[in-house]
Amino acid sequence: MEREGKTINTTLPELPSRSVLYNISPIGTGTADAESLTSYLTRLINAHNLNAGVFFRKIIYPYLGKETFPRDGLVPKKSSSFNNFHQGAWELVSALKELTTVSTLEGHTLLDFSTFLSNYEVSSSKYWCPHCYQETKDRKLPIFDKLLWVLDIVEICHVHNCKLICSCLSCNTEQYHLSRNGTIGYCYKCGSWLGYTKNDKTIEVSKEYLQWQQWIIENIIDLLLLNNYERDRIKKTWVNYEDNVNKFFNKIFDEVFEKYSIYKTKFFNLVRIPNRLYYNWDKGKQRIGLISLLKISYVTGIKLKKFLLMEIELDICLRQLPEFIYDNNLRYKSHKKYDIDELRKEIIEIIYDKDNPPPSLAKVARSFGYKNSRTLKTKLPNECNIIIKNYKNYMSENKKEKKKAISEAVTHLLENGVYPSQKSVERKLGKTSYFWNHSNRVLLNEICKEKGVVRKKGPHTKIEIK
Repeated sequence: MEREGKTINTTLPELPSRSVLYNISPIGTGTADAESLTSYLTRLINAHNLNAGVFFRKIIYPYLGKETFPRDGLVPKKSSSFNNFHQGAWELVSALKELTTVSTLEGHTLLDFSTFLSNYEVSSSKYWCPHCYQETKDRKLPIFDKLLWVLDIVEICHVHNCKLICSCLSCNTEQYHLSRNGTIGYCYKCGSWLGYTKNDKTIEVSKEYLQWQQWIIENIIDLLLLNNYERDRIKKTWVNYEDNVNKFFNKIFDEVFEKYSIYKTKFFNLVRIPNRLYYNWDKGKQRIGLISLLKISYVTGIKLKKFLLMEIELDICLRQLPEFIYDNNLRYKSHKKYDIDELRKEIIEIIYDKDNPPPSLAKVARSFGYKNSRTLKTKLPNECNIIIKNYKNYMSENKKEKKKAISEAVTHLLENGVYPSQKSVERKLGKTSYFWNHSNRVLLNEICKEKGVVRKKGPHTKIEIK
């Protein structure tokens, strides 16, 4: 087009490509406070006003071309794998990068460290710092979970030097990395706020324990701050995992013997690692866990980053590990230790607590720091049997109440000529997603069978009575 001798360009400027989902930016990319992928995903799902099950069933799985997947779209107990380097994490990152056009999502998982990490570094439960939640809320910023918190060996917040927690402060329900109707900072079960107010008491930690955790976190943060070149270098270096492990230990043993005349067996006693574990590493039967690596790192003075880049140089003198460190999981060893009388007193209080529903023995055991309920039952068999009996009675009564409510709803629908589908019964009960629970679906099927209602798959237009 020409105007007064001038040519005017009338073509529209090229617009950037549009994203299918909201182009929400992950928090803390490339920093020590990088957001975890499940935290980012929860914020993304909330922004679209969906629940996680629908999001996966209607968006993620169709995009990936999956024909088989969980009935409800998501298994909350297994959602920790999305922060790890498992196949599900690769697929989810791939899908989200295309759907949101955000290209930095690998940095919010452990995918870049898949060549050397073992499979069990991520905690199945979600841990968080209540003070971080509260401060973020007070500053009116988006609440998020840090990638640092997903690692099982990280037990404190390095900002507030307090213990991370994994259960709701109100109902004591264990939280998952992803839940179907979850919102970050709030309990998925009772909806209570998960942050600390100024009046809440912080769990105190010993100075020695704090120093050890700070060493762990310092080394983990070094990994999170690695640039792309260093990450690629580590990936390529550790493709030959077994060779690198042998090379590392041969160098360590040679230098330790030369400087301190310490043999292999004594060295592993010093770092409190069983010799059988070294045998498995040496033969390529399993990978070295982060906790073992950090014990060796602490004693020898070789930072974890230097180990992964194979820049190995021993410190001038070997250090002793803190006394409280044991070979098994530190998260449970760091719980308060009870003598038998104190433990009995605490459990009796739980037994006679009339304000809350009776808990299961497994839940009680976890609250005292025991991974297995059998340990608690061995110590206090009589008290534990009472807890088991109370919980069974409670569940039995609860089942009767549920069955009565569902039966009344089904009867009312049938009397009005409405097929008692899961959705129609949920509406009558006033409870959404009620039949996502398998036991509730079983009850509905039992009641329909008793009333002669033929259950069908798909939409229903009429009632058939046998």
